[in-house]
Amino acid sequence: LLVIEDLGEATWPPPWTATLAARAFDTLQVIASTTPPADLPSIGAIESMLRGWHAIRKEPAPFLALGMADAGWLERNLPALIRAEDSTNLHGDDLLHLDVRGDNMAFLPDRVVLVDWNWASVGNVEVDMAFLANHIEVTGGPRPEDTVQLDPSWTSVVSGYFAQMAGLPDIPMAPTVRPAQRAALEYALPWAIRALDLEPLA
Repeated sequence: LLVIEDLGEATWPPPWTATLAARAFDTLQVIASTTPPADLPSIGAIESMLRGWHAIRKEPAPFLALGMADAGWLERNLPALIRAEDSTNLHGDDLLHLDVRGDNMAFLPDRVVLVDWNWASVGNVEVDMAFLANHIEVTGGPRPEDTVQLDPSWTSVVSGYFAQMAGLPDIPMAPTVRPAQRAALEYALPWAIRALDLEPLA
């Protein structure tokens, strides 16, 4: 059964307003409380992608090649980032979208519609909330601290994901992916530094 809805009259941020951000986070909570389809994979299937600082400990060169931090900064701050990463619980029974961005959210007067569900999984809704908080700042909105209350440890998951992915080779069939991940890291890493009281970047 294929259902098509015309979303041409919807608002697709940016720009973000405080009202749109609040509606977005409320929508994620509603989605999370929805019983997931029985055949959806667990977030555990991609857990290694969300433990990016562990990957960087094994192979730091791609991250360091980005030029955002030097080897000394990484050596001094990586233990705290990994501790924070390890303290987060990715697992749960919530329905997750796992690609929550403004261009995947259609704001209608009475509801918010999420599109592009190819990453849908079952896990902890705070994963979606943390990545959305970073995305809002990346696309011109307020800092994550001003849009949602999350445990500071989630900043390690968001920054670790983008730190691991942004330094990888560009994808010929999707040339905008790596630049977008690099742009996201430019906000996610300072957020982690603020939240976890890490050493500032030089």
